[in-house]
Amino acid sequence: MRQPSRNAARAASVALASASVSLALIAISSTAFAQSAALTYHVLARDHDSAPGGGTVFVQDAPVVSNLAADGMVTFTGISGELYERPSDASSPLSRLGSSSFGIGQYNATDQQLGTIIVSRGTSLGAVSYPSGTVHTVVTKGDPAPGAGGGTLAPSGFGSSNAGFTTVNGSGAAYFVDVAGASGGSNQGIFASSPLPGGSTYAPAVDIARIGDNAPGGGTYSSVNVPAAGGNAVFYTANVGGFNNLYARAADGSGTGFELIQNGFSGTAVPAGLSGHFLDVQHYAASADGSNVSFISNLFGVSSGDPTAGVFQLSGLGSGGNPSGATLSTVAFLGEIAPGGFGGTLTSFNLGVPTAVNDNGYVAFEATVTGGSRPGQALFVGSSPGNLTRVLGIGDTFDGGTLSFLTISPNALNDGNALAFEFLNTGSSTYRGIATAQAIFPAPAVAAPEPGSLLLTATALAGLTPVLFRRRRRAA
Repeated sequence: MRQPSRNAARAASVALASASVSLALIAISSTAFAQSAALTYHVLARDHDSAPGGGTVFVQDAPVVSNLAADGMVTFTGISGELYERPSDASSPLSRLGSSSFGIGQYNATDQQLGTIIVSRGTSLGAVSYPSGTVHTVVTKGDPAPGAGGGTLAPSGFGSSNAGFTTVNGSGAAYFVDVAGASGGSNQGIFASSPLPGGSTYAPAVDIARIGDNAPGGGTYSSVNVPAAGGNAVFYTANVGGFNNLYARAADGSGTGFELIQNGFSGTAVPAGLSGHFLDVQHYAASADGSNVSFISNLFGVSSGDPTAGVFQLSGLGSGGNPSGATLSTVAFLGEIAPGGFGGTLTSFNLGVPTAVNDNGYVAFEATVTGGSRPGQALFVGSSPGNLTRVLGIGDTFDGGTLSFLTISPNALNDGNALAFEFLNTGSSTYRGIATAQAIFPAPAVAAPEPGSLLLTATALAGLTPVLFRRRRRAA
């Protein structure tokens, strides 16, 4: 069971989700059996650990893992907004980033190149250059809001209660939500501010998507949601005609952008092997280079016995999120046999936990397993049905206790295939911690099997042995 949040960013993420994804009673494909990669785990920090510089650690945020091949650094925050880091393989001790000079009210985001850290400073957003610790002001409360709606940039975009409304890309460009005092009801938008040459100052904010703007593909935005950034693109959902569609735009706000997923009867076709239509796009995440986007969606109008929801990936996106030549594929679907060798099937996707995707085309997500010897919520990583790995699940024994909570951030999976996660353990003591699971996978398999084909019997399932991929040493 998911524990009450200690970070309003999580609450904001959950608020974007629609009703819980439901179970589809489907026939299972013969290729949707458990295939697992061998995993190595490292616990990086726990509540009550001694903190660098004095005091103790109290974990607050789901962690971010960098894409630096040399270190795979994991960053996370403590309960008072302090920022910590440690290599994903725990090869050196925990260290603390910054000091009171940061003016951290709430740590907001770290890009996966670990070059820029965005922090709230009460009346402004700050960009902290890593590792120097130099702080630059990105935008300030009261700055004019760009776009036809007018108004000023609102304090809610900078307060700790809205930290989850901010993200940052590898070039240090910050993306944030909200505006105040706008005309015509245009009081919500996604805006971007990018560093000028030299990086010491930021350019005035530009409009990425705002209520009332024309949407790529037709219609106008009636609401916009939290952005995800990767490479030179920013991705977001916006309501057009009653559906939350998925869009992309160049990171600097140039061009008109692209419609990536249109929901509804006349919308984007679902991947081969599925039926029906996309109903919503939820918990989307972008890879560090912006070439891949993952998301969860319910499906409607499906054929009898077919899945009613799935985890999906758009891969091979071009500059600014251009979908020309990109591939839409299924990562997992409801009713699929759960990997890990414990039996059971995937019966719902946890909408309180985001997806994460890396440049290699692997996606991390949380789902509930029904049946088998390890039912309940668990984290998975994979690229397609039949190519999933069970990372850990609620009720598993881990770090000397029993797991009762797991979560990840949208930037939790790096290109070394290290997945950083937050956990809550119960047992002789109850504590939160930060850990990683490291795996080496083969090349992603993106072809989705057809649900409903080659129905497996219990006898056949019993004879299947999970495939354990050999671990390879990660390249330096």
